Amino acid sequence: MVFQAYRYREIMYGRFFKMFWRLTFLLSVVMYLILILVSIIYAL
Repeated sequence: MVFQAYRYREIMYGRFFKMFWRLTFLLSVVMYLILILVSIIYAL
């Protein structure tokens, strides 16, 4: 889907990359918090 939009130049690069990096950042923060919680639970 992304490649098709890229081929027809329908994609807005600024909005797409901003959304992509925001999503990546949120997922990494959530995974980091989950790993911290798991390590705390195993340490108890």
